[in-house]
Amino acid sequence: MRRASGRRGAWLLVVSVVVGNAALQAATTLPAVTPGSSLSFWALAATSGVSVVLALAAVLGRMRAMELGASAGSANLGDVEEREISGDRPGRFAASSALFALLVTLIVGLAAVLWSPLVLLTVPLGLIAAASWVATGGVYRGLRVFTRRPWAAAMLAVLSVGVVALLWLGALFSGFFIAGWFSALVTWLAFGFVGTGLLATWSRLMKPRPA
Repeated sequence: MRRASGRRGAWLLVVSVVVGNAALQAATTLPAVTPGSSLSFWALAATSGVSVVLALAAVLGRMRAMELGASAGSANLGDVEEREISGDRPGRFAASSALFALLVTLIVGLAAVLWSPLVLLTVPLGLIAAASWVATGGVYRGLRVFTRRPWAAAMLAVLSVGVVALLWLGALFSGFFIAGWFSALVTWLAFGFVGTGLLATWSRLMKPRPA
């Protein structure tokens, strides 16, 4: 009972983070600043980027804590996070989540700047890497799913690319036909909830089977 309550609370936090990030992203469009070299534009862009990193870090950290709690049979996610910190160095668990989120965000952002269709590749790869970290605590260990369960992993990879492509096209059409803060809100809600769903599905697939 306590474990189920703890997981519900953790998922509620994840939902709150997704909604909060979407609301902040929508708020950054309200000033209607024209993209360029102005200080206002770069301040809003920085706010948007920081919000994405913090939201992703919070989601990854909470999902990793849930995974550790399920493995250890613990109902208290706070205790799980403490056990994850080695050498009595407070904040290491949160710092690792934030660093991983920052790396994923930078790679996807750089790909979008260089050539926007690259996000169709970098976002699924980022999801797979993030799910590996959630499921196993490392990027490479989770990739063994492609040899352990190749067909399921291949099908999920194709599905992930297709879903990301639909989200990308949806964001483009939303920008054309809706625009403004409402378009940003709907787009980021879709990104957040669909991305979290894919992340959870990948991490469940990558979860090591008991010996």
